[in-house]
Amino acid sequence: MVEKSMLPLYRFDGRWLVATAILVYMGILFIAPKVTHIPLTKVWRSFGVIAADSRFEDLHVVVVGIANAREGMDPWKPTKMGQVDWVYNYPRWWLYADRLGLNAKTLNGFGIGLGSIFLGTFIFILGRLTLEEGLWASLFVLSPCVMLAVERGNIDLVLFILLGVCVGIRRVIPLSILLMVFATVLKLFPVFGLLAFVAPPWRKTLPWLAAAVVICLSYFIFDLAELNRVAALTPHLPFRSYGASTLFMQIHQSPHVVFADLILVVVIVLSVWFSAKAPSSVEHLWWQRDLFTFRIGAGVFLGTFALLSNWDYRLIFLAFCLPLLFRLRRDGGNLRTSANIALGLILIYTNWDLFSSEIEKRHLLIKTALSWGIVCALSGIWASTFDYHSLIKKFYAKSATVDDVASLSPGSAGSSL
Repeated sequence: MVEKSMLPLYRFDGRWLVATAILVYMGILFIAPKVTHIPLTKVWRSFGVIAADSRFEDLHVVVVGIANAREGMDPWKPTKMGQVDWVYNYPRWWLYADRLGLNAKTLNGFGIGLGSIFLGTFIFILGRLTLEEGLWASLFVLSPCVMLAVERGNIDLVLFILLGVCVGIRRVIPLSILLMVFATVLKLFPVFGLLAFVAPPWRKTLPWLAAAVVICLSYFIFDLAELNRVAALTPHLPFRSYGASTLFMQIHQSPHVVFADLILVVVIVLSVWFSAKAPSSVEHLWWQRDLFTFRIGAGVFLGTFALLSNWDYRLIFLAFCLPLLFRLRRDGGNLRTSANIALGLILIYTNWDLFSSEIEKRHLLIKTALSWGIVCALSGIWASTFDYHSLIKKFYAKSATVDDVASLSPGSAGSSL
């Protein structure tokens, strides 16, 4: 009798809860300034979002860069407007956004539209959810880290949308890889999403993956000077960032990237080794949507974690990990515990500014420990769900074929006699 009464809850798609929570959140942002006459910036900050004084600040930076380029000036040169120094710190391709209609007059419309499409893409990649999973997904998408990207109109939202499209067309491997390469040209780090294709069917994935790596590497070498300049212009805030070098930047005022990445390699290797000690009960997941989506999110997170110090809004890409984590919590066997740990760490980290907005070293240490915990959890899950057997079988099948052909050659036959 109890089970029958609970059936409607299990049939309820948790994505409706996510959509409702988003609408309520945005409704408060829209209504509160009008009713209470409190500035929108303060309303954002009451939700733990470190909002800027100007709306959609990162899109505004692109508009300033476009204006400078039109006047024949160096777009990467800081431009002082009032009391603010605007610094364009993106690759040159974003200067063509004016051809899509982006300018000072359409800035707010672009910001609202970009945020709306991002939230729609987020709901799309989640897939069907239970009511409980809808609650966890709502806590993630409305977290200060994720909403910071929306408030700033950050261009990472564009890349998130492109990778979301890749999920929708994942079975069309050439087109999906081509779209990831395009996202990589727009901003370097989506290249780590290509790790999702390191999986069978190898005959279909490896040739296209190799071509994509060659194209991305060529672009990186060709535009190295510009990419270095963009990186130098990007501000780094250790208390609002994640990455292997973040803690060193705060303690020693120096990134110590090489040393930090050596530690990262050791941590990942140990995580993979412990995961191999307890093989996964999840089998044959490659063409299932959840695993492909997870590898995009985990690849981007682990890659950016190793590469540089990143603003916390880049954690929006952890949304791609949620569908598999939810799946493993339901029926993941011995991976259920790992999924629970990963989900808990992600939710605590992304909502950290709700618990404490103070900037102290002890809080930085806790945040850093949480981010390294996410690295361990995601690395272990990835290792446990990787299809090593099909790769080994394919390698030995090729070796056996070569040996058989060699045994049938005239030289081999004569020597055996």
